[in-house]
Amino acid sequence: MLVESPGEVVLREEIRQKLWPNDTVVEFDHSINAAVQKLRETLGESAEQPRFIETVARRGYRFIGTMEAEPGSSPESSSTIPASADDPPGAGFSPENPGRSAAKLAAWAIVVSGLLVAAAVLAMLSVRKPPQPPLVRYTVPLPPGARFSDYAYPVTGYPVVSPDGERIAIALAPSGSDVNQIWIYHLSSGEFRPMTGTNGAFEIAWSPNSGSLVYWANGKYQRLTISDGAISTLLVEPRYGRAAIAPNGDMLLSAKTGLDLVSAKGEHRQVTSRTGDDPFEYFPALLPGGERFLFVQGVFPPIDIWKGRLDGGAPTRLFSADSQAEYSDSGHLLFVKSNTLFAQAFDLTNAVTSGPEQPVVNGVARLVGSSLAGFSVSRNGVLAYRPGAYGAQSRLTWLDRSGKQIGTLGDVADYYNPELSPDDQRVAVMIRDPHSGKRGIWIFDLTRGSLSRLTVDPSDHINPTWSPDGERIAFTSNRKGTRDLYIAPASGGPEEVVFASKRHKSLEDWSADGRFLVFGQIEQESVANSRPSASTQNQSDIYLLPLSVANRKPVPFLTTPFREDSSRISPDGRWIAYRSYESGSPELFVQSFPANGKKYQISVAGGGEPRWRGDSKELFYVTGTSVMAVEIREAGAELKPGIPRKLFDAHLASPGSRSRVAVTKDGQKFLAVESVGEDPQAPFVVILNWPRLLDRPK
Repeated sequence: MLVESPGEVVLREEIRQKLWPNDTVVEFDHSINAAVQKLRETLGESAEQPRFIETVARRGYRFIGTMEAEPGSSPESSSTIPASADDPPGAGFSPENPGRSAAKLAAWAIVVSGLLVAAAVLAMLSVRKPPQPPLVRYTVPLPPGARFSDYAYPVTGYPVVSPDGERIAIALAPSGSDVNQIWIYHLSSGEFRPMTGTNGAFEIAWSPNSGSLVYWANGKYQRLTISDGAISTLLVEPRYGRAAIAPNGDMLLSAKTGLDLVSAKGEHRQVTSRTGDDPFEYFPALLPGGERFLFVQGVFPPIDIWKGRLDGGAPTRLFSADSQAEYSDSGHLLFVKSNTLFAQAFDLTNAVTSGPEQPVVNGVARLVGSSLAGFSVSRNGVLAYRPGAYGAQSRLTWLDRSGKQIGTLGDVADYYNPELSPDDQRVAVMIRDPHSGKRGIWIFDLTRGSLSRLTVDPSDHINPTWSPDGERIAFTSNRKGTRDLYIAPASGGPEEVVFASKRHKSLEDWSADGRFLVFGQIEQESVANSRPSASTQNQSDIYLLPLSVANRKPVPFLTTPFREDSSRISPDGRWIAYRSYESGSPELFVQSFPANGKKYQISVAGGGEPRWRGDSKELFYVTGTSVMAVEIREAGAELKPGIPRKLFDAHLASPGSRSRVAVTKDGQKFLAVESVGEDPQAPFVVILNWPRLLDRPK
């Protein structure tokens, strides 16, 4: 090709089309470079000092020299061709020796053509690849009667693929319950298998050989062997979060001072360190080779993805994301931003990223306010995820005690925490802005049918709580970085900071006598998140903030080794209801107030989000998708709770806030945040050979 077009540029693409047809799988750039280099070696030249083949940068190649015709022919051009290395100085192709010129030119043409063809054949033989496996995408319906547990959404309610890509583990709950059980989905047969004895399971992680699972349940980490279903206890010591499992069985866990490597004997060795003011570190994921790992640093998105070393070497920040990161043998890290899954090229040898972030799929579920997304990936290209939106659409729906819809309030939006005013005439509610992702507090006037905004600061505002007289609203805001407590006039106006500290706080109630704000405080030595597996640490305790004194210093009310939240004081001021994870599953309890006394378990199959009737004689709560009611009777200083009964099922939105149901004082009407389009029994998605998605035209 080059000799046929002397002096002209032959494009690299023209060479590819000539030598390698479209149906040939070949590493073209490497092959053409190798072929041209072989030609230059044969002709005794170099790319820096070309005598026959000139490289035209970023385009192709050009043959330089003289084309001399034999006698009797009609040459179209003539120029001087340098002598070869074997010719004496000054001896080259010239009009004085036309026969030699033609003969040598013809010989070199044959050499060039032969070498190019040989190089092409060798390249095809040496780099020919088998056809790539096809891209396959399908959905997997959940087993009949099973659903994603609301309290785990999507912390454990997402598919976890085994490293070998043959099985998927997922924690599901039966309808009407919040108690999870592990199910194993087999990709080869398409069948689910429930794993007996795994009730209450959270934080599922596979062993590197795909032969067992480690999960947290009932206050301890446990191992499940897949082949025989055997369960053994690994750790009883309180820890937090999903483990990463090393090939020798050691576990990498989040601890109060960083990340710890825990041996099978329970011996701890710290591999990262943090002080009380440093960002929390969790979601560890070991990289191939077992010496390095990924982890998340931070609480609320955006967070940072870091790489660390098991030998305790200094960790290094990689990039920012909105979720955990996982490694695939395709040479990519996968992570979520907003609710799009991205892939980032990752050099495993040097543990560095390169190139741009590439979108893989849209619509991956994320827990609101958390940095965990509902996806996982195997080493060999199996991707599974729970589809969903970040900040799903919902509607405020009025229901009667039978669950019959009797009205709606406002337009479809992203609602959280509806709170009825003491006179039942107004509703304070959080609404998420679809553009900024931040939540603001708005007030519906039920008499006038109006909607007005209370908070105007662009930060995130949560948990509106009415004062007993309905004149003020307390709430939590992170406008200074940490979630602090504020009070504002219900009609709008200047806001007052009533308590600020370096720890995150979540407002829960305002006592009927106006003396106390009740809030949950995320303890400094634990990971600040709303995830239920935090029951293993002092993640959230209940505090009282006195408002009637000048020195507003919080008073601990309930501090235990477990998580307590969602507290509500009874209207008569004698009792406080709250949710606790001390049994391993969320259950509702009641204790005396303000003195901390005997506690009474109210729920029997999981529960939370308590609400009192106006006379303090009935307590409502949510378990699964059911609204429950319990009669509350007193016998002196003792409480006599009745048997929980289900009032109705509702299509409640996924949790992520203090409460999804508000109740009128007479206990006859319920204002529920119901999902629009979200289904806790919706199938999850499986993609085989997911890297093929990166081949799509951009």
